[in-house]
Amino acid sequence: MLRIALIPMLRHHFTSAFRYRHRSTIQHFSLFVATLLLLLLQALPLFARSNDEQLVVQSHDRISAYMLKEYGTPSMLMGKNISTPLPPASLTKVLTSIMAIESGRLMQDVVITREATLVEPSKAGFTVGERIKLIDLVKAAMVSSSNDAAFAIGIYLSGSVDAFVEAMNYKARMIGMRNSNFTNPAGFDKGMYVGNLSTAEDLMRLTEYAIRNPTFNQIARLDHAVFVEQSTRKVYSLRTHNK
Repeated sequence: MLRIALIPMLRHHFTSAFRYRHRSTIQHFSLFVATLLLLLLQALPLFARSNDEQLVVQSHDRISAYMLKEYGTPSMLMGKNISTPLPPASLTKVLTSIMAIESGRLMQDVVITREATLVEPSKAGFTVGERIKLIDLVKAAMVSSSNDAAFAIGIYLSGSVDAFVEAMNYKARMIGMRNSNFTNPAGFDKGMYVGNLSTAEDLMRLTEYAIRNPTFNQIARLDHAVFVEQSTRKVYSLRTHNK
């Protein structure tokens, strides 16, 4: 049974923890919002000395909202403020990444635009004019929470950030995320991007939707990603921020 605990460990930020149990193998999939640490650990769960319920109870008074439920079942085991809109930060990249994966264009080259390079860190460090395969941009966004990768994905898929944001919000509604509003592909929530909001309940829906995709799960298992720029063969080596 896959148990999903969607827990904002930092004020106004969300953390998702997913535990896979299959026979003797325990895999733990965690998304930490500050850096979108998408890392699937083999054999050893991250919280080996604490089960999900204990983690939630211990953190209850320090967190703004959370949701704990069994995957594939409608009932919630535990929760707090599950419909309260809060900035999801880099969990926004889950939506950006699944949209890229579903586009059917993963093996196509993406030309990096100036707009994509001007975002705040964390960044992979792409330069204007470089050609990066879409699948490698997804890896950069998921593995190391690269904001330039997320913006490059959005601009490539929809032609502009604004058009991609419109597509993001449409996709969110199709998934059933009724109380979310996205303003950019990376998860910024200040300045021109203020109002990038979601809820624990909506992010749970997004998570359950995304993990049904085999490509998403394959990339989520990576703790590092190595790929090349298609023209110069420059090598990019990115690692998760997970400790």
